Amino acid sequence: MDWIKELSEKEIEEFLEGDLQIVYQNCGLEVLCLLWENLSGLSIYISTKPLRALQRLYIKKHFNGINTKELARKLKVSEKFVYNVINDDNHKDR
Repeated sequence: MDWIKELSEKEIEEFLEGDLQIVYQNCGLEVLCLLWENLSGLSIYISTKPLRALQRLYIKKHFNGINTKELARKLKVSEKFVYNVINDDNHKDR
């Protein structure tokens, strides 16, 4: 799909709408072309459930008792979320 790169940004954007426009604006032409090449015709839902699970795993691995704010900022979650993860983990040990 290298031929698409020969078109101007304005020309490309003229034909994009909806989800394709969002992908292009946030991820760029390279990602958009990869999606076209590999996943054309599919409806894709991007769930945050796996992301939350990975954030929980990261917190459990990196929490040292005093770095709540640092973890919250790094993972773009609330401090309450960090505390909930740690407290949930502590309750499982009982």
